[in-house]
Amino acid sequence: MNCGFDVNQLDFMDKLIKPVFLAVFGFSFLLAIDICTQAGTNIIFSTYFEKAENYDPDYTLIGQNGWTGIGRGGNGLVSDYFSGKGQQAYIGYYPPEPGETFSSVYKPINFVPVAGSNVTIRFEVQMCIIDSSNNYYDDFRWSFYNTEDHRLFSINFNNYNMHIEYLLDGTNDFIWTGLTYITNGIYRLQVDLKPDLNVWSAFLNDSLLVTNAPITTTGAKVTLGDIDAVWVLADQNHPGNNYMVFDDYTVSVIYPNVDIPPTIKPLGFINRSDFVLRLIGAPYYSYTVEYSLDLKDWKKLKTVVTPADGVVDITDQAITGSNLRFYRARLDP
Repeated sequence: MNCGFDVNQLDFMDKLIKPVFLAVFGFSFLLAIDICTQAGTNIIFSTYFEKAENYDPDYTLIGQNGWTGIGRGGNGLVSDYFSGKGQQAYIGYYPPEPGETFSSVYKPINFVPVAGSNVTIRFEVQMCIIDSSNNYYDDFRWSFYNTEDHRLFSINFNNYNMHIEYLLDGTNDFIWTGLTYITNGIYRLQVDLKPDLNVWSAFLNDSLLVTNAPITTTGAKVTLGDIDAVWVLADQNHPGNNYMVFDDYTVSVIYPNVDIPPTIKPLGFINRSDFVLRLIGAPYYSYTVEYSLDLKDWKKLKTVVTPADGVVDITDQAITGSNLRFYRARLDP
């Protein structure tokens, strides 16, 4: 059958796409198979706390852009604590209401990883603990909660002895990492969670803080509800005027390399206008199937997430009138 195309003259993206022909009911279809296997990163949430993002320094951080919190302690926006970075967020300095032992701010994330997907959830933030001038010193933490409001673990910066510690769920015992920090020093904190393995690791600048600690010791759901910036008073009657400044707050999901290239197999027509394709890929990954009439202008047919067996059937409806139709499957980033 002469379809008007010379396959040998088509540019298949440096041979990353393999063409296969199919002829059914007088139609000719070229199934283009995308074999890209690169890892991908999806940013769930990211902010730089800038005015361009509608963060107003005249108001508290709580109440802006979905940020919320607990307690009445100081929180808001400041400027130029990090050179060239514009605005930053902060928590601390202004004491909470009498009887309150802590204050926190957080942005709900509510990410539920797919079991078996082997993703890494990465939290990154630039931070600085500004020291007290009133001789009272408190703790500042990053606390990780699941979607059921269960605290999974915390990383604690003790502003009395400068110890960096961590706290797991199911215990009140802090574990010292063996490292200390310097007040007014600027640090980059990175925390990697591997839900399928129930472990997390953390880095401060280039220093390893924690490696393969359990996300939960109590059997709690390994999901990510929110990551809280927390100010904990050492003495509720004498709060320090210390505070934590933070910026470049990012939560992302890193998908591993996919060893199974996506392929498309034709299953045929279920009537004269609806054509069924079978996508075969890696389990629990998102793929987009596209179609084209000329191999130049590609349009989205459907985006799907593969189940445990990696197989999804897709119907292309109402294709009557097309003498030639091309398909390709692409791994989503």
